[in-house]
Amino acid sequence: MSQQINQSSELKSFHWLDLVEIVSVVSSVGGSLLAIVLQQTALSSIPLSICVAVNLCNRNRLLKAQDTQKAIAILTAQIQENHINLDQAFNQISTVEQSIANLNTDTQKLQEQDENVEQQIQQLTELVKKLEKIQILSKAMAVGGSSEDFSELAHHCQNIGELSKARELYTEAIKHNHRNANAYQQRGVIRSELDDKQGAIQDFRMAAKLYFEQEDLENYQQAKDLCNKLYELEDSNQDKDSEPVILGKLFS
Repeated sequence: MSQQINQSSELKSFHWLDLVEIVSVVSSVGGSLLAIVLQQTALSSIPLSICVAVNLCNRNRLLKAQDTQKAIAILTAQIQENHINLDQAFNQISTVEQSIANLNTDTQKLQEQDENVEQQIQQLTELVKKLEKIQILSKAMAVGGSSEDFSELAHHCQNIGELSKARELYTEAIKHNHRNANAYQQRGVIRSELDDKQGAIQDFRMAAKLYFEQEDLENYQQAKDLCNKLYELEDSNQDKDSEPVILGKLFS
């Protein structure tokens, strides 16, 4: 069965001109033999002519088939080359996309750095203004200043973190005006940050007393609450070391 299938496939692979050419050759040989037997040369010329014609046609077909195969081979090579070029193009596109992603990341980092630099410049600018204000107030108080001037200068020193200097200036403000309730209150805040809780409690009590006498009930309640809160912390930690209580943000 398999032999029959192979034979049929081999027959299908032959072109019909190939079969005709074989038949014409056989016919030509047979005609020549027949002409020799019958001594009729005309009989041999007909199959021979047909064989030559079929051979020419089949030769032209083979040449065209060869040209077609060459063209197919050229097209196949071009297609393979195009595939290679496309793969290279896709790789280049991937590289470019990665470069763009890296560039976007770098750009974002630079923007964040610019924002940080702008914030630092703004903070430095504000600090310079505060220092200039402190310098102006210091020169003014060298000649002579009021309790309010000392309080204002102390407030600027407190904002830039010069707590010891601010405490001294609030003390000077209190010396110039013993009824400066805000100076007592702010000095109490600074003392609490410097871990002087007893002194802070005394300042808060004095501030609350002065606010009450001045009928400033809102600030009176704040000073009283700060005093009570700090007193409770001091009482709960009297047998162990405690950390400084930060209260400055309440009155910054």
